Amino acid sequence: MSCAQLVGPSRPHRRLLTAACGALLLTSAACQRPRFEGPQLQDPPSGFLYKNGAASAQQVFPDREIVQQGAWTKGGGQPFSAIFITSYRGVATPGETLEARDNQENRLASKGYQFGRLERMVMDGHEAWGWMVSHQDSRGLHSREFKVTIPHDSMTYTVEFFTNKTGMKDYPDTLRWGVASFAVGVTTVNRRAIVIGSVLGGFFLIIGIQKFRADPFAANRNMRLAQFPVPETDEGEPSPEPPRPT
Repeated sequence: MSCAQLVGPSRPHRRLLTAACGALLLTSAACQRPRFEGPQLQDPPSGFLYKNGAASAQQVFPDREIVQQGAWTKGGGQPFSAIFITSYRGVATPGETLEARDNQENRLASKGYQFGRLERMVMDGHEAWGWMVSHQDSRGLHSREFKVTIPHDSMTYTVEFFTNKTGMKDYPDTLRWGVASFAVGVTTVNRRAIVIGSVLGGFFLIIGIQKFRADPFAANRNMRLAQFPVPETDEGEPSPEPPRPT
C-alpha cells in the first residue's frame, strides 16, 4: 500500500520574475566602478601599501604646482621599494618631459646615475613617456627607477617606481610592469542601459504580478505525485493511523 506526496511543482510565473530580475541586473551592470577613483595604480603589485602625501625625492617637474601626491610602498627600512604618483597642474608637452629628464641627468650623472633613453608608451589611453634610471656605487648596482609622465586632460601625472631590492632592481621590465596599471579611475554610467533595464524589469514584474493575481493556482495544475511505501505490520497489513487527540 502507498501514500502520495507532493513534489517539485513547476512554476510558470518564475520565468517572468527571472526575466524581471535579469533586466534589473542590467541596470547595475551599467554602472562601472574602477578599483580606485582618481589617478592611481588600478592593480598595484602584491604587498604594497598606499601612503597618502608621500613625495618622491627626485620629482620630475620641481617647478610645477603639485595638486596631489602619494606612494605605494613596500618595506619600512632597507631594502625599500616605492611607486610614487604625483599630479601636476597643466599639461606637459613631450619637449618639456625631455627637458625635465635631461635636467635630472645633468644634475645626477656625476653621482653615479645613468639615464636611459626616452620611451614612448600608452597609458590609460594617453601618450606617455618613460625612462629608466640606474644608480651605481662602489658595490655595483645600488638601485633602479622607472619614471613615466602621462599628460592627461588638464593635468600631468608622473609615476616613479624606485627599488633597491635585490632581485627586483635587476629586472627593468619588473618596474615597467609595476606602473602599467596606472589610470585615472572614473565611475562611468550607461544611462541608456539603465533606462532599458528599468523599463524591461518593471514590465516583466508587472506582467508576472497580473498573471499571478488572475490565476494564483495555475502553478498547481500540472503537479506531479510521487509514491513512497508505507511501513507494514508483521501480518502484512498497513500500519494503522495513530489515534487523533480529542
